[in-house]
Amino acid sequence: MTKTVIIIISHVYEIAISFATVRELVNNHSSDHLLAFYDLGSAKVNLEMVKELSNKSITIYDVPIVEVSYTAAALL
Repeated sequence: MTKTVIIIISHVYEIAISFATVRELVNNHSSDHLLAFYDLGSAKVNLEMVKELSNKSITIYDVPIVEVSYTAAALL
C-alpha cells in the first residue's frame, strides 16, 4: 500500500518556484499519491504541468494553504 503524503509548494524560500524544482520534488518523493498545496499562482501552474507529465497521482487543492494543509495532515 502506498502512503499518501502532503507537499506544499511555497515561495517562502525561493522566489518564483520553477517547473524543474517542482518536478524534482515530485519525482524524488517515494510516494505515488501526493496531496499538493500551493501559495501563489505560478506554483499552481507548475504543479499542473508536473501533474500532466508525472506517473504519480497528484491532487492539487485550491484552498487556503495554512488552514487546510494543517487539517489534511491531522486526518492522515
